[in-house]
Amino acid sequence: MADTRYAAGFELSPDGQRLIWHRAVGTDAGLAVGTVPAPGASASATAAPGRTGNDVIETANFATGRLAWSAGNALAWLPNSRHFVYAKDITGDENTQLFVLDAYNPQKPPVAVTPWRNARSLFVAQGAAESSKFFYQSNRRDPAANDLYEFDATTGQSREVARSSRDVIAWIIDVNGELGARLRQTGATSDTDRVLELRDAASGEYREFKRVSAFEALWVHRLDRQRGRVMFASNNGRDKIALIEKSLADGRERVVFESPSVDLNWAVYPNGQSEPLGARTEPDYPRFDILDRDLQAELLTVRDEALRTGLWDTPPITFGFSHVQAGAQRMLVHAIFSDGVREYFYSRADKRLHELSSRRESGEVATFAKSEPFGFQSSDGLTVSGYITLPKSAGPKPPLVVVIHGGPWARDVWLSGDLNGTQFLANRGYAVMTVNYRGSTGYGQIFMNAGIKTLHDRSQRDIYEAVQWAVNKALVDPKRIAAFGGSFGGFSTMAQLIQYPQTYQCGINVVGVANWPRVIEKRPPQWENFMHMFERFYGDVRNPQERQRRASFQARLR
Repeated sequence: MADTRYAAGFELSPDGQRLIWHRAVGTDAGLAVGTVPAPGASASATAAPGRTGNDVIETANFATGRLAWSAGNALAWLPNSRHFVYAKDITGDENTQLFVLDAYNPQKPPVAVTPWRNARSLFVAQGAAESSKFFYQSNRRDPAANDLYEFDATTGQSREVARSSRDVIAWIIDVNGELGARLRQTGATSDTDRVLELRDAASGEYREFKRVSAFEALWVHRLDRQRGRVMFASNNGRDKIALIEKSLADGRERVVFESPSVDLNWAVYPNGQSEPLGARTEPDYPRFDILDRDLQAELLTVRDEALRTGLWDTPPITFGFSHVQAGAQRMLVHAIFSDGVREYFYSRADKRLHELSSRRESGEVATFAKSEPFGFQSSDGLTVSGYITLPKSAGPKPPLVVVIHGGPWARDVWLSGDLNGTQFLANRGYAVMTVNYRGSTGYGQIFMNAGIKTLHDRSQRDIYEAVQWAVNKALVDPKRIAAFGGSFGGFSTMAQLIQYPQTYQCGINVVGVANWPRVIEKRPPQWENFMHMFERFYGDVRNPQERQRRASFQARLR
């Protein structure tokens, strides 16, 4: 049955006047568009028909189906605050396509921007302020190259902006909506350095501005020529990914934000501006640091008022914001509680939290189980972290399902009580554990690199020892344990059953890899720019000794 009350994932238009959000449309997944709450509107959280919280009137809705969240930015407003773009993986082969809808004309069908079979297209950035343009990249011309295009929703036409010679990893659009830089691989193989090259607007020529190794991160957030700076996230010369400002004039770098324990997740900027206002990390519970002192003081006052007036029963675990209008006068605020996330519209002129996301019934909330972070010292002295969720009504020692993330270059994060796979299992009496084994991202280069060529043994030992931690704490039934994962998580599920058969009663392998050399050799073209990661962590399949080493373990999976 579709939850027709569902409303979440709000995004604020660039002009700060409209909202787009996710909702059910009939029995399909879809999107809705509406206006922001009027100044002085009631702060009541009761939703009326056609509304989703505080005086947010829905003006249109669109049945889109499930969006392709694995494609990065799967949904975005265009600068004119009228059109929006979304991404879909129609056939499930990661060849994502882009579509544009007109919020003012709900009867008009979506425009297929990239209706090309066997081509992967991704949103890159908005175009110039107030225009109906956006940039995207596509490998339509060459499966191993990402060319840059610009689409205009007014004319319905695309134009080619720049071509890649298979070496461009990312195109950077500056805050004025113009091509300003590119991140390029310096050699023919993916293990060569990456360079950030600035583009001269007059000549179109590029010059080197920042260089990192192929195994270091460099994600450009903002290029602002007027203010003379580039804002980017990087772990170049450090263990953890930090937020860095680099001067265009003299190349000096300044650390704007860093966490001592984990990598930076992302930073929040006003639309079309380069001053970061907030930073998100995941040390255990999610954490949001407000970087602007005035805004921090203001929002802390708003938080305290929400508690005083009874809007919230308990303080939120995390209180932060996103989707900030240019000038930082309007934004979307989120409060994360153990039983879910609540989203709000906030105007600094109005100084009220207007609730947007749909509230769940108290009986429904009562069924959600609480997730807790944990950590332990592995048998070789490495700190390993994860999360455990214990069901509410399954006795003192419930059965355990270890859900193993894929990648391995990914990580599990804390999840609030909501409709997700963890709660699905917990609701049926299972304890659920996720483990950020060595080789996972998010905890710095040292921790990730500890997984090099140990993904089949030492990383698997981390997962097993996490299970033993829960058993030793008497949290779960040691005779009822299952492993469950997809992709690399599926590979790990098989590895757990083979290496520790006395621990597990069953395993669920979802599209798990049983032959890594074959997968690597028959890789899709979009993997080319990070094949060095496979070679470093899994071994070079072209090397007979390393291939044999891998094959000796693969044979045990069959």
